[in-house]
Amino acid sequence: MILITTSCGGGSSPSLASADAGAETSDVEAATVPGYHLVPRTSGSLARRAVSDAAPDANVPANDANGPPLLTVDWFGAAVFHDAQGNELGRANAPAKFPLPDGGSVTFGIGYETFTFLDVPAGATLRPFIERAYPLIRQSIHINVVDRSGSSIVASTGCASATGPGEHVLSLDDDCLESGKGELFIYALQNGAGAYIEVKDIVAGIAELDPLDVPLPDWTDFPVGDERVRLDTTGLPDAVTGVVGLYAVRGHLAVMGTMAAVVASDAGSGTALADALLPTTGTHWIRSASFYPFASLDGELAARSYRTEPLAYPLASPATYDFGTLLPIPAHLAVTQGAGATITFDLPAPAGDVDRIVATFAWGDPKDPILWHVVTKPTTTRISLPNIPSYLATPEASMLWVEVRAEDHPDVEGWVNVLKDWHDTFLFQSPEQWPTGRMSRSVWQAPAVPADADAAD
Repeated sequence: MILITTSCGGGSSPSLASADAGAETSDVEAATVPGYHLVPRTSGSLARRAVSDAAPDANVPANDANGPPLLTVDWFGAAVFHDAQGNELGRANAPAKFPLPDGGSVTFGIGYETFTFLDVPAGATLRPFIERAYPLIRQSIHINVVDRSGSSIVASTGCASATGPGEHVLSLDDDCLESGKGELFIYALQNGAGAYIEVKDIVAGIAELDPLDVPLPDWTDFPVGDERVRLDTTGLPDAVTGVVGLYAVRGHLAVMGTMAAVVASDAGSGTALADALLPTTGTHWIRSASFYPFASLDGELAARSYRTEPLAYPLASPATYDFGTLLPIPAHLAVTQGAGATITFDLPAPAGDVDRIVATFAWGDPKDPILWHVVTKPTTTRISLPNIPSYLATPEASMLWVEVRAEDHPDVEGWVNVLKDWHDTFLFQSPEQWPTGRMSRSVWQAPAVPADADAAD
């Protein structure tokens, strides 16, 4: 099975159909199921403005020369501090500084989400947002696509896409430009075969100009046979399958992408073939692969292991992927509910291979749940939610699901120096923007309640 995708402005999930390209991302986007909580792309800028404008709470204790060094919370929102035994030590409005003893925790709430950092080193800095300027809008382009009878036609700049023949206006902004130049890729597919049009290095002017007319060359047939992009996976267990996403990227967005199922070939190996993909598209390549057991009844909730990495340009084919480079999946995930929620699990991987453990708890409306994210050190196998004020979060008695993740990113060190909603920004939302790292996850889901169950039972 081959699924062709194009990138959209707000990013996309490898397991979900892409939203209309070029659509604006709202300031509030609903969570759905584990791994698919989309974060507004402006959150980093909003956080930085809040950090610079807000003042620390006047009730925060001053630093004691004989006490622990001050913890710096470079975030925003109401925060509560606990020691390693779970005793509350104080509260503050972040950004703030606090004399937190070694191994304590920090919890703060933003909207419908709560964040807890456990086992925080004394004197650490929590700075989870990474700033990237909002992209500057550029001149749009105007194209006129010649029809190919019976084919499905898609045109993409990375910033926007359009379908079908005829005239289209496609937007451009700095996110899909590199050295001030954009790119256009058009494909037409019919029964697994087709043709393409590619225009490289489009120079767009300022946004106020009328759309730039881009003349199109004739259609060119896609290569066939061994010239298709191919990925071989070695060391693949018999009971495991997977999906591989390949992204041809210019700037920060994919001009073209494809996802292919890994099909078992020789013993201990699997192969994914991508038809409508050219090794010379884009300016660099990203590969994002996930693997999960065949026996999983629900692919969305399956235990998975992921790896996202940059590839050489132009793309080599065939390329080889070693299953043994993935992180092992957290095992034996169990949930206990009562006065607070506690989860236990095993982590087969050596601690040196994991940067941090992250768990996300969800309550309430499955389409827009209350979320509580917990970040802790890589040797952790038990997590209990701290007792916090009701104004930070009011989780309900029965949870929807819990997701536990082991994460490894070579460019982010220490479990307190992480990105907000690591799995959203790093792998699920837009792998081309965070192209290096590994993650594995397990998901616990609350048992379904029969439709005819007696409410009084």
